[in-house]
Amino acid sequence: MYYTGTDHAKVAVELGRVLADSNLITAIIQRWESTDEYDAMIDGENYYNVKHDITKKDFTTVNVYNDKTESWTTITNKNANTGINVNPFLRYLNRQKANYIAGKKIQFTVMDSETNPKAKALEDSINKELNDYFESTAYDLVLHASNKGREYLLPFITENGTFDYRLANAQNVILDIDNATGKLLSFMRYYNEDYLSESPTEDTEQTITQIRKVEIWDDKTVRFYRQTQPGGTYVFEDERPHFTYQKIINNKVDSVSSATWGRPPIVILNNNSEWQSDLLPIRTLIDAYDAVSTGYFQDVDTIQSVLYHINDFGGTDPTVIPTMIKLHRVLNTTGPDGKFEPIQIDIPYDAKEKILDKLEKNIFRFGEGVNMTKVSEMAGSLPIVAIETIHSDLYLKANNTISQLKLALKDFIWFLIYYMENKKSPGNVNPANVQKLADTVSAVIKVSKINNDTELTNRVISEVGAGLLSKKGAMNLLPDIQDVEKNLAEIEEEQNVDMNKVDVVPPTLTDTNQQTGV
Repeated sequence: MYYTGTDHAKVAVELGRVLADSNLITAIIQRWESTDEYDAMIDGENYYNVKHDITKKDFTTVNVYNDKTESWTTITNKNANTGINVNPFLRYLNRQKANYIAGKKIQFTVMDSETNPKAKALEDSINKELNDYFESTAYDLVLHASNKGREYLLPFITENGTFDYRLANAQNVILDIDNATGKLLSFMRYYNEDYLSESPTEDTEQTITQIRKVEIWDDKTVRFYRQTQPGGTYVFEDERPHFTYQKIINNKVDSVSSATWGRPPIVILNNNSEWQSDLLPIRTLIDAYDAVSTGYFQDVDTIQSVLYHINDFGGTDPTVIPTMIKLHRVLNTTGPDGKFEPIQIDIPYDAKEKILDKLEKNIFRFGEGVNMTKVSEMAGSLPIVAIETIHSDLYLKANNTISQLKLALKDFIWFLIYYMENKKSPGNVNPANVQKLADTVSAVIKVSKINNDTELTNRVISEVGAGLLSKKGAMNLLPDIQDVEKNLAEIEEEQNVDMNKVDVVPPTLTDTNQQTGV
């Protein structure tokens, strides 16, 4: 193929742009992955997944200082006990917190929905759209934000024109925020994808490795990049609008148009106002607990069974001693001073137990959680005031996240309302009007508490009777009512039924037996 000078110039310009983009993408990712914030996210996920630092320790080696050479020497003991104890405190605490915040379905209310039909219609549409899948997503959102300090939710419109959303791992998302205004300008998301390598020769098999893909979202479009090979150059693949919408005329697709959210489509849930993970205040305590409990286990398993006092061993190879003792339970000694006796070493159990107990108390204290093994047995008999006191640290920690969750959910609702409005009038949505509607929506987060149910129910009934609490407010407090809107609808339906027109057929004895499982 023959290239003109102009063609060569075009190729050079295009190659220069690709290399420039690739170098910039690589530099941005490398800078992000060298930050303390990134490391904290990775550590939080590792500790949640029970990959504590102690799992990286090699118990077969020990560093010994030599006074003569004034240097450290690494000694390897292949017979060393390598068993470890990993204590998943962060997993326990963060699941406890996520269950407390998002263990029950989050419902949305719209201002004046009880009197305004349009507000009621919007409320019904939102709660219908955000079904059980959203309930699971909200739980995971809170859980991973607790692990890492924050987590992201990506709303999008599918090719079929439906509203959808997914979590985006915070450790793989880089935000571009205007320092002056705090406005989000764009964000980069990167992830790995399987890659089938080419065979260099006919005799070499292809192997599956991974390459990295990158998405860059701004207020109008998303640009896609991919590596040419593992660790290779990033090349531009495609640029697309945020979504498309179809113009329908006479039940046929007349045209397909590009559309934009008008902002980068991402929702940020901060774990707290400091964007810090729940691992931060308790990491060293967990490490200490792992170290002490592992040492405890190794002492019990090895020390008491390996120390012996032997005089005049009747052999030439001392390495056979453990085998002789273990298999034959005898050992040959020679000479008048021949002697074989075990040396009893007392492990300081009480001291270690006290250390572990103190560490555990501090983990729950500074981790602001509740050790349920110590309170569950008596929770049914405790008054509400006592239960509230026991859980006060958890409530305070969770309330910090709940305040952030409400902000994130209001932001998320903006995208859902935008989608609903765009369905009504494709391409003619006013973001300001969407914001006004979103401002009327509130998330009702029904936390999961351990309560004295009888005392709570009596208190709610009393407050409703005194006019201090609405019927809807009472239902939000009662633990047995999971879906308030559904329960209200069923009550209204029952009230509209004329019982005089309902045929009531008493069950037969056989029916009763079947119903009770007799």
